[in-house]
Amino acid sequence: MKKETGGPLSFKEWFNLFDLLEANAELKEILKKLEGRDRTTINRAYNVAREIRHKGNLSFDELEIKQIIKVAKYGTTEKYVTDAVYKYKSWLKKDIIQEVTILPKNAQI
Repeated sequence: MKKETGGPLSFKEWFNLFDLLEANAELKEILKKLEGRDRTTINRAYNVAREIRHKGNLSFDELEIKQIIKVAKYGTTEKYVTDAVYKYKSWLKKDIIQEVTILPKNAQI
């Protein structure tokens, strides 16, 4: 059995989490996919990411951030939530970036 590691999730792990939430994955599946990470770390990230997606905003006021913190539990901070929102915005943009095609110099449109 792997030793679980704590600490913040990497961008790649956040993107994986958002991908799994997009696919309606349950927490149990997410824990399995991010195996080796501390369960508390994943639970906190899952709760925050789920709330961000549920609210559908990309900009949150202080009251909304406090509501997310309350739901997320695990000692979540305002900075953690704002960082998660930033990563969510980056995740949303990844699909746009992947769709950009670079044309050769001599290509005609």
